Amino acid sequence: RLATRSDSSKLTLGEIPKMSDVDYWACPSCTYHNALNFLECEMCGDRKPEADRSSDFEQPYGNRDGAQPKDDGQFGQLTDHTPNTSNIESQYTDEIVRQQQLVAQFERAQQQQLRERQQREEEEHNAIVQARMQEIIQMQQQLWEEQDAERREAERQKEAENIALERQREQLRRQEDELRRQQERLQEERRRLEQQEREAAIRRQQQQQQQQQQQQ
Repeated sequence: RLATRSDSSKLTLGEIPKMSDVDYWACPSCTYHNALNFLECEMCGDRKPEADRSSDFEQPYGNRDGAQPKDDGQFGQLTDHTPNTSNIESQYTDEIVRQQQLVAQFERAQQQQLRERQQREEEEHNAIVQARMQEIIQMQQQLWEEQDAERREAERQKEAENIALERQREQLRRQEDELRRQQERLQEERRRLEQQEREAAIRRQQQQQQQQQQQQ
């Protein structure tokens, strides 16, 4: 049906005539078959030829063989029943523009939804990557802490071993000093005993000499 300005706002995409229900016109540029109410090629955008455009509106009101309207003899002049094709073309053009705007709006909405979905997926991916990186950083930090704790424990054990070794060395030095003093005391005691033996030997020798003198 023809779309007028009063009811054009109520039309939807489902109300546009289908190619299977009506005739078509072939685009001279790309040979695409378009519905008769399309003033431009749906495929390439080329304008509908003037002959095909005018034939869409002449058939309901006149003959296609070019015959002129006849005088009805009642008004004394010819009555032209041809409708205002420019007005009808304007209505079709307005409807096509509106449908194209609806399609463009629908495509923009789809693109917006696609961008939002891609943005959400990217945000989710970034969140997963960030969580993984945070987990890796925590694992590295924990590993560093464990290595540092092991290093401190090794240093503490080494220090304890050094302290124990130093104590053993000090104890050995003390024992050596004590042995040296004992040796000195033994040597001193040996010299004293030797001195006493020499003195005793001298006294015995003197006593023997005195006895020999007394006997003489």
